[in-house]
Amino acid sequence: MRLDGQLLPKNSEVKFSPGTRLSGDIKEDDTELDLDDAGDLSIKGALKIGEEIIEYERQGNKLKNLVRGNRMSAAAPHNQGEYAMQYGYACPLGGDLPVGGGLLTERIEKPNSGGTLNTRVNYPSPPNKVDFILHDETGKIPVLDATSFPPSGYVIISGEVIEYTKKSATTLEGLTRAVAASGNSGKARNLKHNSAVQLISFQVTKHDQYDPNGYVQIDNEDNDMDVEWISYGEKKSENGKNYLVARTGANAPVTIQQGNPPKDLPNERSVYISEFRGVMGTKSSMAHAKKAKVIPVARMSGPQNGHALSPFGAGISTVSVLTRGQKDGDVRWVKRAFTNQYPNWNIRYDNTGKAVSATFAGWSFDFWAGLNDFVSRRYNANVSRFLKFPSGELPDVSDMTRHIGESMDGEGQINGWVDEIKSVPLPSLGGKTSMDTAGTPLKAADTDVYVETVDEWARPDKNTSNPIWPATGGLIKIEDELIFYSSSSNGTVDYYADVLPTLKLKAARMAKNPVTKGDESHPNVQTKTVVHLSGLKRGVLGTSAADHPPGAYAMLHDAAPISMMVGAVSQSADTFHVKDPRGFPMEGYAWADNEVFSWTKRQNQNFSGCSFFRGRFGTQPEGHDDGAIIQALPFRYWDRAAKAYDGAGIAYFQAGYYARGAIWDSVDLGISGGSGNPLPNLCRPRILVRFDGQPGWDAIPSNDEGGLYEFAGGGHFPIKGRGPGGGVKADQIEIRVYWDYLTGAFLQSTDWKRTFALERLRASYRSPMVLKRRDEVEKR
Repeated sequence: MRLDGQLLPKNSEVKFSPGTRLSGDIKEDDTELDLDDAGDLSIKGALKIGEEIIEYERQGNKLKNLVRGNRMSAAAPHNQGEYAMQYGYACPLGGDLPVGGGLLTERIEKPNSGGTLNTRVNYPSPPNKVDFILHDETGKIPVLDATSFPPSGYVIISGEVIEYTKKSATTLEGLTRAVAASGNSGKARNLKHNSAVQLISFQVTKHDQYDPNGYVQIDNEDNDMDVEWISYGEKKSENGKNYLVARTGANAPVTIQQGNPPKDLPNERSVYISEFRGVMGTKSSMAHAKKAKVIPVARMSGPQNGHALSPFGAGISTVSVLTRGQKDGDVRWVKRAFTNQYPNWNIRYDNTGKAVSATFAGWSFDFWAGLNDFVSRRYNANVSRFLKFPSGELPDVSDMTRHIGESMDGEGQINGWVDEIKSVPLPSLGGKTSMDTAGTPLKAADTDVYVETVDEWARPDKNTSNPIWPATGGLIKIEDELIFYSSSSNGTVDYYADVLPTLKLKAARMAKNPVTKGDESHPNVQTKTVVHLSGLKRGVLGTSAADHPPGAYAMLHDAAPISMMVGAVSQSADTFHVKDPRGFPMEGYAWADNEVFSWTKRQNQNFSGCSFFRGRFGTQPEGHDDGAIIQALPFRYWDRAAKAYDGAGIAYFQAGYYARGAIWDSVDLGISGGSGNPLPNLCRPRILVRFDGQPGWDAIPSNDEGGLYEFAGGGHFPIKGRGPGGGVKADQIEIRVYWDYLTGAFLQSTDWKRTFALERLRASYRSPMVLKRRDEVEKR
């Protein structure tokens, strides 16, 4: 079994709604679709059809405003009846997710210009003797308007970072000059009148459980569904106060001035804000309330969480935050995600340091997600992940008990029974049909397919794309079609690894050259090593060949041995040969074309003892061509009711009774479905009766004295003979009961997995000593 699991809190109601189906065909650029039943889908969210991720808004059973090929999947056409389900994923963290836990100590005001709060030095001359504040002034700096600034913090003025510890409406006071920020610092300098004053910090209640630098998310004061992401490059603590300070950079050496009269100091550094408010597509034009949560933003390893325009909210993007090997986690929802693609350039400089050319070196990707609340503990990169059901993996952090024959909570009984549980270690990985630059689907007539490891997005990863499938052939399932491949080898495909636009427009991906400032076409075509499956036999084992979109899931059926016949096999042949016998038992059943048959002996690739066991489980004996697909079937209930045969391999129930000079009148057989289940429709008893050991069980039944008597089904069966009163006079009766499967038990129903139970077996006779006697075999 390949399983998926849902992590649930204890004592919660279990509900599994796997999805629905398309009620009509859709093209790759359609923006609406209809479903058979969309009642269990969220109002907004993401849907998965094949391997395409589609974001939507739901109105009844219609999904509108579709964003096709989202989250780095590929848009593709889909047919009526294809399975559609709410998109789930397991996305590992690309960086640690810290607890955070801090609240804003003071309200953060909206920026007034330049993405942060700004004012200007206000020290005009006259009336002052000079128009600048001296480099060694630590008392106060007069400014135009500091009313929106917090009571304390850090600012940049003319490339110098300054801490202030109090303020008035027109001054910043209690100064510490030339402070380092994010490892960048410069000497104190004279600050001229009208120089810009930029706020670069905000105060939090605590910051010990934040990373040394990173990104945080804070709700909009006016709308908590709107957030701002803020970048910080350093944590600072002064006088019992905790600050997160903007990420800074340092310019090339400049000339500053100190003293009065001013003295030039060449080759000095100036600090600037490299990142602070409104990063990664968020807006900085919002205020944040005092005591608002300052939530760390997590770097993710993939785009599964969506991007800035994806729908988010409780119930839409609820995830479990989990760490492998640990038994606790957090349930949160993704409030905002961000997917970023940016070019890398190799820049050549001349001997003066001037950039003279830039060569495109490739694309890079960033994926980020901000949750709606703090997490309870630190989650480490790679071993932790966001898991959204259905995720494609079992939750290994839950201590929930596994139940068989019961509901997941161990209470409600499943209406059915366990037919068979078989544990098989599977070395193979799941796969999907590979994406190429044309978005080529797999057509029903194609005899080759390229397969790679399962991953809903086309990432630039060339080394982990081999599902490790047998080179000698095997059975795979793509959507509802079973396909046998004859051989596999390594192959390569070219594909687009970028995010947007959709597949048919990706060849137009443009990047601006940083030196020439011109637009260049760089569609980001990459080559990936994949598995090339060839010699496909389509629509085997009762399925139909069909078209499949790129990215359609492909699963290897490696738990059931399967191979190809070597040489043609007639409908009465006693032997057959296979290409690869690995996994086939020494005695068992196999399925080829429309026939199930059995063998009693196997030696390497050669199977024999079949002639009396053709057409099992209600199928019909038929011939098979060289290269026909043959699959070993697990034993269910033995179908060994061979007619006119009494050799090795048959199975039956037999009973007998001795009564000298008896006249046998009838046989009575009572049957049931067993274990409270109804009788199977297509499995019935076949009864053979003989007297005084004659004739052989392999004789043709005649239902006449001296021959074999044959009856079908359960009930009362009179025995007609030439003895007194019409019975058969004999000393001994022997009865065999066979389990006979009727036509359709295998392909048209599941009755091949079921049988009847014997409730009673009676034989009635008369004798000179006893007028009438009935003996009954105990229930078996």
